Amino acid sequence: MKNIMTFQTSAGNYVLYEKGIGNLKQKLGIPQNSTIVSVIPMQSMGYLEHITYDETDDSVFVGFLIYSTIQDRVASVLVKYI
Repeated sequence: MKNIMTFQTSAGNYVLYEKGIGNLKQKLGIPQNSTIVSVIPMQSMGYLEHITYDETDDSVFVGFLIYSTIQDRVASVLVKYI
């Protein structure tokens, strides 16, 4: 699951890139009966990122707003659960 949108401003061209990841608990090795209480993007210099967690689907969407010439970004996410 991914979405890419480009747009132009007076400051230049930007890309909004969003990637969805399903079965988050399983992929991170978190027990299925646990509750995820916090999902936070670890901000990296030079671009804006966001993350949204859907507890019903156990999925996340991670997004970047980057200047169009920047390539190959890696998202780091802090997940806390009980």
